[in-house]
Amino acid sequence: MSGTPSISSTTSLAASQQQQQQQTSHVDLLREQHRKLQQRYSALEAQLAASNPETLSSDSLLAALQRTVRSLCKSSLYRCGERAVSDIHVDNSISILNLANDVKEEGLLKYATGFIVSHWQQYERRDFDAVAADLLFRVVKEKTAFALHTAVKLNREDVIFLFLLEHDADLPAVIDQLDDDDETALQIALESEQEKIADTLVQHGAGLNVKNSSGASLLHQSVQKGKLFAAGFLIERGADVTAVDAAGQTPLHIAGATNLANAATALLDANADPNTQDGEGNTPLHCAVKSQSTDTARTLLSCDRIHPDERNAEGHSALWLALSLDSHALAADLVRRGCSVDVTAANGDSMLHDAIRCNKTDAALFLLDHNCAVDVVDEQQRTPLHLAAAAGDDAVVAKLLERGAPANAQDTDMSTPLMAAVTNNKLPVVARLLQTPRIDLETKNTEGRTALGLCVKDDVMDEICYLLLQKGANIDTQLPNGDGLLHDAIRHGRVAAAAFLIDNGADLEAASADNETPLTLCIRHSQPAIATKLCECGANVNRSVEGKATPLLQALRAREEEIASILVRHECDVDITDAETGLTALHKAIADKDEFAALFLMRHGADVNASNNADMETPLHIACSVGIEVMPLITELLRNRADINAQDRHLQTPLHRCLYKSHTDVAANLLVHPKLRPAIRDDEDRTLFGVALHMRQYDICTQLLQINEDAIEERDHNGMTYLHAALAAGAAEDVDVLIKLGVDVNARIDDPSQRIALAIAVERGLEAEAVKLLKAGARHDIPDAMSGWTVAHMAASLNCGLVLDQLIKHGADMNATDFQGDGVLHAAMRAGHEAVVQQLMAEDVDLDPTRTNNAGETALHVLGQFPKQNATRLLELAYTQMKRVLNATDGQGNTALLLAYKNRSMPGAGRLCIALVVNGAQLNIANHQRETCFSVTGKDRRFLFKLLGDLPWEQPWAEGEYCQECNVKFGTRTRRHHCRHCGRVLCDKCSQKKTPIVKFKLDKPVRVCNVCFDLLSGLTS
Repeated sequence: MSGTPSISSTTSLAASQQQQQQQTSHVDLLREQHRKLQQRYSALEAQLAASNPETLSSDSLLAALQRTVRSLCKSSLYRCGERAVSDIHVDNSISILNLANDVKEEGLLKYATGFIVSHWQQYERRDFDAVAADLLFRVVKEKTAFALHTAVKLNREDVIFLFLLEHDADLPAVIDQLDDDDETALQIALESEQEKIADTLVQHGAGLNVKNSSGASLLHQSVQKGKLFAAGFLIERGADVTAVDAAGQTPLHIAGATNLANAATALLDANADPNTQDGEGNTPLHCAVKSQSTDTARTLLSCDRIHPDERNAEGHSALWLALSLDSHALAADLVRRGCSVDVTAANGDSMLHDAIRCNKTDAALFLLDHNCAVDVVDEQQRTPLHLAAAAGDDAVVAKLLERGAPANAQDTDMSTPLMAAVTNNKLPVVARLLQTPRIDLETKNTEGRTALGLCVKDDVMDEICYLLLQKGANIDTQLPNGDGLLHDAIRHGRVAAAAFLIDNGADLEAASADNETPLTLCIRHSQPAIATKLCECGANVNRSVEGKATPLLQALRAREEEIASILVRHECDVDITDAETGLTALHKAIADKDEFAALFLMRHGADVNASNNADMETPLHIACSVGIEVMPLITELLRNRADINAQDRHLQTPLHRCLYKSHTDVAANLLVHPKLRPAIRDDEDRTLFGVALHMRQYDICTQLLQINEDAIEERDHNGMTYLHAALAAGAAEDVDVLIKLGVDVNARIDDPSQRIALAIAVERGLEAEAVKLLKAGARHDIPDAMSGWTVAHMAASLNCGLVLDQLIKHGADMNATDFQGDGVLHAAMRAGHEAVVQQLMAEDVDLDPTRTNNAGETALHVLGQFPKQNATRLLELAYTQMKRVLNATDGQGNTALLLAYKNRSMPGAGRLCIALVVNGAQLNIANHQRETCFSVTGKDRRFLFKLLGDLPWEQPWAEGEYCQECNVKFGTRTRRHHCRHCGRVLCDKCSQKKTPIVKFKLDKPVRVCNVCFDLLSGLTS
């Protein structure tokens, strides 16, 4: 059953056969119709030729008849052609094409041509063998713009000939034209080995060196495609064997890459350059080696012009390429034929470098076996041993060492091969290098690290580290910055490395570059695990380097509570003092306001009463100096029984310190402490009340009085109460406060003066305060124990008019005298205070202005002894009440005038003398030493003449036992006389001259002394 066709398939096959028969009948019909028309046309022409020419009017009749016949034929052919169009297909299309051409049926010819063009790919070359040249040429031109190329592909020389004829005028422009496949007609001919056509094209000017759009010449393409015939044809006819394509390759490069040894031979014979380099610097030999074209490589090497060690752009020779491709046989062949094993690239890399770098162990060993150099260096000054060590290639390392490679060579980073092996953790290589007798373990790279330093840096404490130590590596070697390996491991958190170093004897107390111990570095870099290891292995937990805090305090400052606890567990001294400051960690923590650290220390038993060596300050002193910011610490210190009464070097308690620092909020909290002793004095002799008053902390003063009401009357070392001291310092505000607080205003200073506060106020010129004291009940009648002065004396002496006024109002005795008998007026005159004198001379003041002191002196005597610029004004103020004692004498017999005259050189004394004389003071009164104004004058009598000239009236006569001029004693022989002008008592000898005194209305000559005579006679010059 399977071999029997189905009904449907049979029916289909029958229909197909029927259709094919119909198409064949249409074509046969066309041929038959064409044959019959040809016969009829020929018969008609013969009949016409046999006819009598005379029956024909002219030749035009024959021509018309011929046209008619042809028209009838064409019409018939056209109808047949239309029927044939519907029957055309690939199998009969070429037959129809030929038939249409034969019968000259243009419509059918065009259709057949179009059909063939559109179905071109379905035809084979032999299908067109029966097509006439001209017809095929027409079809080809219809099909493509590259008619010549198509004709070559069809192997139709006749069509090619038609093309050449048609384009005779523009042949150079079209003969080398590239088609859509980027090929010339010559290339097509050569690749299809149509030598005759190729020769024809060459003869008509086809180029041998035409390049396609990629820059490849015909020769390039022929070799690339392995077309040896084409290549040979081109070479024989002189194609350029040195031409380069876009990649810079010559045909010889292509031959090398494609393993065309024959082509290479032909090219070399044609003088192709075997050393030409392409765009990547590769020579044909490089290309041959890359493609592992052994035959071509050998062909190239056989050329005596070749340079076998030429390097490409990557710096590689052909030998290296062979090695990189593991073509060791080819490599050996290259070496035997002269390739060098020591070719280096521009950067200095040798093939051995490259082999090691590319992990080509066999290649490296090949080079070493062929005696390559082992000490060559690359750009980084690395030897092959550096690279092999870094790569861990033990076989190559062993071979290099066997060949004498320098084991301690250093690259630009100053690294040795051993360092390279350590850095890359190549244990076998490290072990092998360490077996080398000449290996140096202490060589340092540019980082200043030895091989052990690099090992530690990687924090991989494997067998390599132990190997290095066993071979004598220095575990305490220093880096350039001064750090040891242990310091460096701690800084970078390399726990394993640090533990390794500690366990293997690293110095646990060595100072780092910034003067840190390993333990303090652990604190700074938060490494509790390493800190624990250090403590367990005996690191000094209390050691502090110069200028730095103890490890414990550093840990607390850094908030490394875990490390701080580790230190305490390992018996760290929580009370250790700083060598320079003498401060404990608790002192420093509080001074730094570090509540965290201070509380930690107190929790772990720090001594809350420890004092430093210098200032004897306890932690509570420090806390009170800082103030309210550390109030929680103050509370905690007191809870831990800190001594609130402890005294420092200045004898200050913590509460003293609070007050001096004005931390009143802290002080207010401390005042309620049950063990507080407020009467403790500091070295300024101040109790707490004294400090509070000194610092103007009046609220604290009030609180202290509530604790001890007698505190306000405390005295200092001078015997002064706070009121005395405040007045002495001029602290008016303190005085006001003390008065408000109820201080005893009449308390005496506990010293010889027994002075009261009011006296101090007046003495300091504090009139307002003195008035306040008076109003507060201060007594004004208590004299100074040393001078006897009352407050009134002081006020008068110091020109305290306001105080004096209040004293007068409060009934102070203005006649009170001091121990010298001086009254208040005496004091005022001595000081020269006009306002005070004026106050005292007021009518409502109970004052005896004529009172004398113990020396018999009135206030005028004092004025004469101590004249001021305003002495005349003072005399004027007191004159009314003191004129009756103007000439009174003191205990020495001196009048006020005589005293003033003696002091006439003092400011105001001269004017005072004049004022006294004008107001009736006598010039002729002598004291007990018989001195008068005349006797004390000296040679310059001008001022005396001035006073004599100002005498307002005839002077009362003086009495005495001696002549006031010559001091002769009066007796029976020496009588008394008087000068009628000055009133002096004189002897006869001293008063012989007479003259009228007109101003006294004494017109007749009267007795005068010599001095007055000279004055009255105008002889005063």
